[in-house]
Amino acid sequence: IDKASKQGGGQVVIPEGHWQSGRIELKSNVELHLAEGCELHFSGRIEDYLPVVFTRDEGFEILSLGSFIYANNQENIAITGQGKIVGPSTDCEIYQINQEKAINIEKIVFPDTPMSERVFDGKQRNGEVFLPKSIAPIRCKNVLIEGVTIEQGLYWNVVPQYCENVIIRGVTVNSFGHGRTDGIDVESSKNVLIEYCSLDCQDDCYTMKSGRNVEGVRIGIPTENVVVRHCLALRGAG
Repeated sequence: IDKASKQGGGQVVIPEGHWQSGRIELKSNVELHLAEGCELHFSGRIEDYLPVVFTRDEGFEILSLGSFIYANNQENIAITGQGKIVGPSTDCEIYQINQEKAINIEKIVFPDTPMSERVFDGKQRNGEVFLPKSIAPIRCKNVLIEGVTIEQGLYWNVVPQYCENVIIRGVTVNSFGHGRTDGIDVESSKNVLIEYCSLDCQDDCYTMKSGRNVEGVRIGIPTENVVVRHCLALRGAG
């Protein structure tokens, strides 16, 4: 991905097969293509998502694990193909520590806490860590997520944050009974099209958010101009 981006962009293909991975970071002008028959299995170990990255968890900006596939401040990025993204079991290290030490973010991150102290890598403070999302670009422009299937996500699955010009098309999420999984959460993003998706989730299916409490007011970025059409919501709390 780094090489393709430095050369001006292109397509990076993960072929058919079962592949183990830690966090993948997308860069500008790169399409990550999961070929049919590809299963990309993500680790449940904290070390495979370090160093921590800038992300947002339940409306709070923090430095933590990010997501399985992550991008920050990039343009013209895509995740496509008929392959699968598969999360780890809920008995993994990340999930167990989150359940024990970081289940309620409002008890840990306060509005006046500076970013330098919002580091959650499983080592500092009391060892808290926040769950990685499945696909979560943040501060990105021109994003395409198309065709992929996400299974066993630990947490929210497709989450554009502070993004502009996003298409989420033909995505399938199968995470009912697993983790703390929302399907698609649009957070403080604008110009978003969601179509032909099918979500079977443990928690919410389609959600739109613009921040939370004092933190949301401080950041002050609304979600706007969103279309959801021709989609299915199967099971889920919302």
